Amino acid sequence: MAKQQATTPAKNNNAVIMSADMSVVPDYIDSNSGRGNENVGGELQIPRLKQLQKASNEVDKHHPDFVEGAEEGDWFDTVQKKSLGQSIRVVSVNFKTLYVVWKNRAVGGSPQKLGEFNTAEEANTAVAEQDQQEFTIGKGENATTVPYWTVSKSHKHLVLAFDADDNLFPTPFIMDFSNSKITPSNNWNTKIAALAGDRFASVWEIKSNYVTKGENGWYNIDAEGPKGWLAENHYKVAEELYASTQDF
Repeated sequence: MAKQQATTPAKNNNAVIMSADMSVVPDYIDSNSGRGNENVGGELQIPRLKQLQKASNEVDKHHPDFVEGAEEGDWFDTVQKKSLGQSIRVVSVNFKTLYVVWKNRAVGGSPQKLGEFNTAEEANTAVAEQDQQEFTIGKGENATTVPYWTVSKSHKHLVLAFDADDNLFPTPFIMDFSNSKITPSNNWNTKIAALAGDRFASVWEIKSNYVTKGENGWYNIDAEGPKGWLAENHYKVAEELYASTQDF
């Protein structure tokens, strides 16, 4: 959506900032120009839409990363540090399967990500090259040994998203699904593939769905739709994004 244009008020020639309101573009700036960004290419960080869980730092009032208003089940913009609610409409522009290597949660401490790999074989090779392979929990007869690293399959969706007022967010997002989210992600892919046209031709609503297993509970995903065909102006944006992000 085009930014508002502002009339430039008279200012002290020594002023550094004309206005701190970045939603309104001064009239001396061409909002359609992108000079200086020609060589940036793909060197941009694509924000992630992170589904907040009970253990997420953003909902822990005692953690430095706590975000006021963020709640379990919310979709969270990891760059803007903003909660977007428990339901969001998106267009899945591209998709890939990855294998992610994490430090085993049983080891304790802060999460540690070794890397993302295109195949399970590449991920397992990376693990084999690490100095530490095992970790001992407990002492004496109660001691148990666990793998220090774990390999998990992950679905990576590159999406365009819309706010509650149907405005297209200015940047795309990545949605990562692993573990129990793989099955609903597979179902979403199946429904997309059954439609005519490009992957990015349809709009879907991704909702947070609370599930339980025994005494444990967490938020999973539910892809509702299709809600309809993507409007032509947004379709062209999706086309351009697809063409420029083959390796996202």
